[in-house]
Amino acid sequence: MEGRRGMKSLLVVLVVVALLAAEPAAASFKDCYKGCFILCVITPGNNPAKCGAKCLKDCIFPHSSSLEEYSTEEKRLHFCELGCTTTSCVNISTKENPHEEEVSSCVDSCSNTCGKN
Repeated sequence: MEGRRGMKSLLVVLVVVALLAAEPAAASFKDCYKGCFILCVITPGNNPAKCGAKCLKDCIFPHSSSLEEYSTEEKRLHFCELGCTTTSCVNISTKENPHEEEVSSCVDSCSNTCGKN
């Protein structure tokens, strides 16, 4: 029984990796979040809240850039968005469903709020 579960998990990981590899380099937030969340949540010891926070951070801040590349205003906006999304959007996803549409809408709402301040 344990061997079958391990094989199923491996198969899910391989399918997700294949899907992510087929995505364009500039994936949308929804695509980034969904792929990140699924890979994270199937890792033993991770929970949806931890994965949600990790994936929000990873998908809001591009991996290839460092904070030094941003202007003061861009840094303020990114940190405002990160704080807002961590507070408001982390608990939307579940182990069964990342709810990327709802998370994306929540992130957009945070972006609008932070952009006005």
